[in-house]
Amino acid sequence: RRRPAANQPVCLSCFEPRPQPLPPRTPAPHEVLCRTVYLSVDPFLRCRFNASTGVDYTQPYALGEPIASAGIGEVLQVGDAVRGLAPGDLVVEPFDSFPWQSVAVLEAAKVQRVPPLLALLLPPSALLGACGQTGLTAWCG
Repeated sequence: RRRPAANQPVCLSCFEPRPQPLPPRTPAPHEVLCRTVYLSVDPFLRCRFNASTGVDYTQPYALGEPIASAGIGEVLQVGDAVRGLAPGDLVVEPFDSFPWQSVAVLEAAKVQRVPPLLALLLPPSALLGACGQTGLTAWCG
C-alpha cells in the first residue's frame, strides 16, 4: 500500500490485505503449488520496504505485489516435469521468494524437500530460524 517513512517502523497501514483465488493457478511443468505453513520475518526484510535497499543483492518490494521471504509450504500439486516432490511433502524456500499468501506457485528448482525424518526431530519452523539463514548469519556473522 505504501512505504514507511525513513527510519520508521513498518506498520499495518503499509499493508493491503486482499482475498486470493484458490488455487491461484495450475502449476506449470517446473512449478509446485504449495499451501503456506510458515513464513520467515527476518530483520533484513525491513530494508526491502524502502524505495532503495542500499545494497545490490536484494531489491525493494514492489508496491501492490505480495511481500516475499523464506517460507515453508505443503505441496498440493506438482507440475508434470517435477521429480522428487509429491503432494503432502513439506518444502522450504530458504531465501526470499516465498510470497506472503495462503497458497503460492513456486519454481520447483528454488525449493528443497524437508526430509520427513528431520520434520520428526525438530519443528520445521526451525529451518527458518535457528537452523536456517538467520541461524547461519548469527553463527558466521
